Amino acid sequence: MNEPEGKTLKDLYNSLDNKKLAWVYMRYFTFFHDFIHDKCHEIISPRCGLEYFTYRSDKFWAKIIYGLNHLKENPYTYEIKLCEAIHYGSRMNIINYWYPILQQKKYIDHIRLEIKYYLYSYDMAIKPDICKLERENDKFSELYNEDAKISRILYNMNKIPITINKEFCSKLLNYINRNNHLKLTEKFYEYLTRPIASCSVETENKQEMINVLHHYI
Repeated sequence: MNEPEGKTLKDLYNSLDNKKLAWVYMRYFTFFHDFIHDKCHEIISPRCGLEYFTYRSDKFWAKIIYGLNHLKENPYTYEIKLCEAIHYGSRMNIINYWYPILQQKKYIDHIRLEIKYYLYSYDMAIKPDICKLERENDKFSELYNEDAKISRILYNMNKIPITINKEFCSKLLNYINRNNHLKLTEKFYEYLTRPIASCSVETENKQEMINVLHHYI
């Protein structure tokens, strides 16, 4: 299935200059989300399946890949422009690619509010209070804040030399927990930079790291 401009998310991923950085961010943002919301997102490479759990992985890949591509093409960008690029990636992922797949598999009820949000949010025109229904307000605010959070972290991290070392990982950890022990930083670095594994192993490693973080805070 072709996506905008004839490129799939996998094509965009393959064109990244620094895939190791993309994996660090993918692990980081799914870890961040799952730790805060007590959920579980499995991680697999972009566009590697048609199941619902693959969509849940692709939704983060779309934000990260479009964000990294925007930073590469616009090194002096503004944070709001980065947020728009991340938001656009999310929109293209769900509307142009995953909607017909999940509709056929009868999973639309799982993402109905996400579809509604991204249909209404063309050019970032949406505001979280666009709908009077409280349930939709909450979901729209969550989606809006998720894009904004990812853009803020990517934008700020891009200001420093990107060398994936313990200091870099420690700065990422500071967005989650300010009281970091050296041992925690070392374990977080090990988690973010370990070799790519199967989705089940990735999930186990993430849950182990979440347990470690709970122990230290």
